Amino acid sequence: MTPLEATALPSNLAKLLEAMHEVGVQDLEVCTWLTRHVLRGHTEIHWGKFAGTKQRVGWSFPDDNQPYPEYAPHWFHVAGDLDDGKGGSRETDHDETGALWVAWSRPVGPNWIAPYRSPKNLYRATVTRFWKAVL
Repeated sequence: MTPLEATALPSNLAKLLEAMHEVGVQDLEVCTWLTRHVLRGHTEIHWGKFAGTKQRVGWSFPDDNQPYPEYAPHWFHVAGDLDDGKGGSRETDHDETGALWVAWSRPVGPNWIAPYRSPKNLYRATVTRFWKAVL
């Protein structure tokens, strides 16, 4: 996982970057991830055994042409070998510092309909749901 220059952002990730900034995700940047791109940053966790800590998280789409907010990101990324126990597809990669990242298939599902396509709902469906259940 390697950071990209801001001028190289795919439009869906540029829009997602603005959205996640709105909900308080910090240090946002777009990186390469295997054959696609990921938006990653830091967020404070308020639930579960990691409550009160800042964790590195990210989101990615199956490809750069999938429009946001019409479609929510399919993959939710976390730094470290963490698991919420919900199963599903899992990918791993290392960032530029050698740290392990895990991407979990976590589609938002049928709740991602207008007018509920909001940054807050995406955050709840990924960050909140994952960290409440992390093992």
